[in-house]
Amino acid sequence: MRFALRRLGFFALTLWAALTLNFFLPRLMPGNPALAMMAKFRGPVNPQAYKALAVAFGLNNHQSLLSQYVTYLGDVATGKFGTSKYARPNPPTPPGT
Repeated sequence: MRFALRRLGFFALTLWAALTLNFFLPRLMPGNPALAMMAKFRGPVNPQAYKALAVAFGLNNHQSLLSQYVTYLGDVATGKFGTSKYARPNPPTPPGT
């Protein structure tokens, strides 16, 4: 029993460390994902499109870093993993199904 509790504690500590690194590393990197996605388009890009991407990626919030971290941990605990820039929309379902 003691071995299992020790392993469970180590697992919890490792999970917390991985989630913490996953939260802080992207915030320490220069740039943002909305600008990276907009760089793929050649020519002028509508500023409203950039604003929509910033909202979708959660870049426009004015919360403190600690508040964002607590929200992130809560979202991970409830299975809300955010928006992927590679997500594809679901195909429409045929009528009558």
